[in-house]
Amino acid sequence: MTPHLYRQNLWVGLGCLTIGVVFAANAWSSLEMGSPENMGPGFLPVAVSLLFAFLGMIIAIKGYREPPVEAPPMALWRPAVAAAAIILFGLMAERFGLVPTVAATALVASLALPRKPYQIVLNVAAVVAFCAIVFNRILGLSLPLF
Repeated sequence: MTPHLYRQNLWVGLGCLTIGVVFAANAWSSLEMGSPENMGPGFLPVAVSLLFAFLGMIIAIKGYREPPVEAPPMALWRPAVAAAAIILFGLMAERFGLVPTVAATALVASLALPRKPYQIVLNVAAVVAFCAIVFNRILGLSLPLF
């Protein structure tokens, strides 16, 4: 059986190019552009989307020029763990507060990668502290801490 060959950078680049063009077209058609001296609400979204599309094009060209590589084995449980963490956040946020929700979500998400227990604890603590400071103290989010 021959190994499956793929060009990861080509597909990622084409995806970024497509997303950039779609978002630029949407902003261009639904928002007023203005001019560089007097920017309208659509100027920045179009500019950022076109920059994203341009970077995607560069990545796609680079990926096309590279030889295809053998596909690594797929671990389908990792995306499932990430999806479970997102669902967990949605289920816990209003009922338990920001700190327990972020801690549980970060803990579940950290199971997707091989980490030592102390690394997991440090990562969870850092994410909880960052979210508590940014969302509660700086932005004043109405979600209670506990």
